[in-house]
Parts: sequence; structure tokens; C-alpha cells
Amino acid sequence: MSEFRNSFGESIFRNKYALNETQTWAEKVDDLMHDVCTGILSPEDSEYLGSAMKQFKFMAGGRYIYYAGRQASFYNNCYLLKGEEDTREEWGKLTQRASDCLMSGGGIGIDYSVFRPSGSPLGRTGGEASGPLPLMNSINEIGRNVMQGGSRRSAIYASLNWQHGDAQKFLTAKDWHALPIAEGVTVFDAKQNNFNFPAPLDMTNISLNYDDKFLDAVNNGFLPETFVQNCRQALMTGEPDFPLTSETKRMKHSGTLVPKSLVRMIQMCVILEVLILAQLMISRSSEQSFESPRCSLSQARSQQTFQLKKCMLLDRRTEGSVLV
Repeated sequence: MSEFRNSFGESIFRNKYALNETQTWAEKVDDLMHDVCTGILSPEDSEYLGSAMKQFKFMAGGRYIYYAGRQASFYNNCYLLKGEEDTREEWGKLTQRASDCLMSGGGIGIDYSVFRPSGSPLGRTGGEASGPLPLMNSINEIGRNVMQGGSRRSAIYASLNWQHGDAQKFLTAKDWHALPIAEGVTVFDAKQNNFNFPAPLDMTNISLNYDDKFLDAVNNGFLPETFVQNCRQALMTGEPDFPLTSETKRMKHSGTLVPKSLVRMIQMCVILEVLILAQLMISRSSEQSFESPRCSLSQARSQQTFQLKKCMLLDRRTEGSVLV
């Protein structure tokens, strides 16, 4: 009788995690308990945890399972990288860091906002900068060719600030349907026919990041056009995503600091408002162009107010909460 609940689970274990063709799930769990829990958990707790894993009542992270019993121990699932400085040397350093992380089996997230936009002058060498998109594509190709252990595909995330000079190019970087490769055939068509057909940033999830300046614009009654385009693009191709990477400073209400959890909830309510606005504008943009995003703000206020109250009520249990 199989240790697994179905053949699909067993297939994943055999192809992605097992040390060899004969290793059992119980043996893998024993290796994991020895490698990770020795000296940390008591023998009783380790036995209890191992029993739960063997019965699939608890599951460790994928990297822990994969490296259990192996000579190397690369347990990190994800690495957050970023461009540290706008230099050609940093291009090389970032590429090496990305390659090292991917070869360990971890996914990488990289923010490229520090790099100057395409067309910017180059002081030391002369000429014009290519912008960060070629670097994104270079790291994408590293991911295509680095398959850790011969079985694990690379996981890559790329982000850019919404006010970056190349934000518009970034928005449409994965418009494969607009990239012809032959008469009547696009990259999208080829990708549909063969999933492994190479396409721009096909190994990479992309996001346009929105910060405090974006929140300030929305709170002042103005929805930036870039966000509207972002929503429209995401509806067509599924990307870019639009996370809020706000660095909101301390907020005060009646002299009391608002907890970070509540700040985040309020920010999410702002995003709800923005999504309502975008939906209103996208639905009518197919029939007529609009002059200013400002005009629809009042229409969405009443719908968003209920969501804001829900967020506040959800946070009443948070210690130090002052907005109720």
C-alpha cells in the first residue's frame, strides 16, 4: 500500500524531492528530523512532529524536504535582492547574486528602481543607458538555464517603481501577443503551442510598485494614469501586479501611535477604493476617453466607506488601536 494519498502526490515526491528512486516518504521525514531538529527539539517533540509529517498532518517547506539527507543544506525558499547602486559594476554583482541564489534552489525577488531609465546619458563611457529592462531579461535567461538539481524551475520576481522613467515600457514588457515572429504568428501563439518556447520575462513575475506618493495622490482625489493603465494591462495579461510598498511614517491619532497592522489595513482599503475607481474607468474607456481620473472619485467613496469600516472593526482586537 502506498504511503501517499494519491498517485499525483507520489509522483511529485519521486520527481522533485526524493534522494533516489527507492527512498520512502518515511525515510525522508526521518532525515529531515535528524538534519533540522537535532539539538533544537526534544526527542519526544521530534518524534511527535515526525509522526505528524508521515501522516501528512503537517508539512515542512519544500526546501527543507528537498535538502533533507543531502550534503548541502540550502533551506531558504526566497531571497530579496535589489539594485544597490546605479552603476555598471552593480549589474554584474546583481547578476552573480541572482545566479548564486537560484542555484541554491531559492526564488529571488529583485527591485530595479535604482537603475536610471533608458535614454539617460552615461557619464563615464558616453552614450545612453539601456534602462533596467535588459538586465531583467538577462536574469530571466539565467533563470531559464538554472534548474536547481535538474528538476526545480527558477522562481523570479521583478519590480519597478510606478514613477520610474521606464514604467510604461515595463507595463507592456510581457505583451507577447504584440510580438510577431512570423506572418500571422506571435510569441503568444508559439507559447500556447509550446510552453517552453522562450518569451520576454517568461520566467519572471513582474510588479509595478506603488508608494506613499501614490497614496497621497489618491487621498487628494487624483488617480494616477499609470495605475489605470496597470489595471487595464493586468486584466489583459495578468500582469503587472500592483503591490503597495509604502514607507508610511508614524501616524498619530489623538496623540496615540496607530499600530502598523492598522496602517496596513487602511492602506488596503485605499487600494480597494482605487480598484473601484479603475473598474469604473476601464468599463467606460472602451466607449469614450476620459479627461481626468479625478471625476470618478466621489462615485466610489460610498462603496469604499463600508470596506474601510470593516477594516477598522477587524482591527479592534489589536493592542493600541485607536481608530474604531
